This record gives sequence, C-alpha cells and structure tokens, in this order.
Amino acid sequence: MFTNGTDYELDRKLKSLKDHEINLLDRETKMALMRDEVRNYELDRKLKSLKDHEINLLDRETKMALMRDEVRKQLHVAHERSAASYNKRAREVKFHAGQEVYRRNLALSSFGTNFNAIFARKYIKCRIRTLVGNNMHETEALEGKPCGIYHAKDLKQ
Repeated sequence: MFTNGTDYELDRKLKSLKDHEINLLDRETKMALMRDEVRNYELDRKLKSLKDHEINLLDRETKMALMRDEVRKQLHVAHERSAASYNKRAREVKFHAGQEVYRRNLALSSFGTNFNAIFARKYIKCRIRTLVGNNMHETEALEGKPCGIYHAKDLKQ
C-alpha cells in the first residue's frame, strides 16, 4: 500500500490514517511498521502492534521517555481542566479614577476598645484616586481623605 516514499512520508501518511483505515492494513504491513522508538510508540499503539504488556520488552531509556510523555500529557490535561474551572469564576474588572466603589474593610477586633470586627461592615464606600499598578488602586474616602492602596480583589463596583 505504501511502498513508495521515505520513512518520513510513510509516518506522515500513517499518522493521518483513521482507526478504521488502519484496521484494513494487511498483517505484513503492520509488522513492517512496528518500531521500538519513542517517536513511533503512538503509531504502534494506533496500529495495535504494541500492547501494554509488551512495554516491558523495551529498554529502560525508552520506558522512561514514554513515562515522561505520559506525565506531560496528564499535566497538560490537568492544567486545561483547572484553567477552565478558574476562568469560569474569574472576572476582569477595570476601575478608573473618580469611580465610586466599595473597598473591603480590613478592621481587626480590639479588646481594649470593645470592638468586634465580626459586627463591622464588610465593605466601605470610597472613591478611586489613581491606578498604581495592574491591579492596585489608590483609594480615598468620599470626603477626600486617603484610605490606602487596595488590590482589585478587595474592591467591588
């Protein structure tokens, strides 16, 4: 079927084959395509010429390379899954100078002044004075008194 061309062309053609097309290959072609190299391992699995229990027949370096490839794939899948989950809830907020927002109240409880932070307001209304960095904003009270620099996560619209 693929008698003409170099090994590169053969590999390229075989990698583009679908599963049902691979099953149509004759036994001699499948056996001729069997390789022990890591770059062709997935092709061998696709051709069903190398089973899981035959991995033990490979040398140590090849097994380690196969394990590294599998770990790399699993890490990529895990990264994609966690990125999708994070991006579902992440919001991109841009504040501009003069905008009125609510900042998180970071007050602490004090026994000496009989103040309990649990009963204090969670957010206090203020105004954005300037943008300090990518996510940092200098705020001021509505009267004009500086309140400090707060991260965007501590601000609400």
